[in-house]
Amino acid sequence: MVLDGVYRRSDGEPVFVEAPAPTDEDLQGLLHRIITRLMKLLTRRGLHFNLWFNPRSPRAQDMKKRVDAKGSLFTFEVYMAYSNVRLYADALQRAATADKKKVIAAPESSTWSDHILPYGPTKFVNGQNQGGRGTLQQASRTDIDVVWPNEFASTKQVFPRPKLG
Repeated sequence: MVLDGVYRRSDGEPVFVEAPAPTDEDLQGLLHRIITRLMKLLTRRGLHFNLWFNPRSPRAQDMKKRVDAKGSLFTFEVYMAYSNVRLYADALQRAATADKKKVIAAPESSTWSDHILPYGPTKFVNGQNQGGRGTLQQASRTDIDVVWPNEFASTKQVFPRPKLG
């Protein structure tokens, strides 16, 4: 919601004075404040927004079991490194060469979707993966659960959060 203007009274009838349109900087500042406040609210409610693996992916669950069985933790570094190596292999295959410039350019034509992350198909525009996105997570007594987006959620959000202890 943005203010269109204000009414001013000057010797008689009120006169509408139009406010200037917000600048890109104004809108970015507002968006930054909204995101900051929303993240603080979610954190107070026991929720966190970040990158995570897809808990509905059979491959991700199998990989998690194998990592856990070795006494290690299935952390961000593990599933992101795995996904990055697979994306790089896709880029090498698309480039059909080890030429650095061709390999760097190859992901721009990629629609790779065989990953263990809660992403849509990979599509790079100006170096940014348009298919990538984070998840909303909530800690339980024993694990971290994805609660949003719904198509990747492993459980429903618990609210209000029960007191632990």
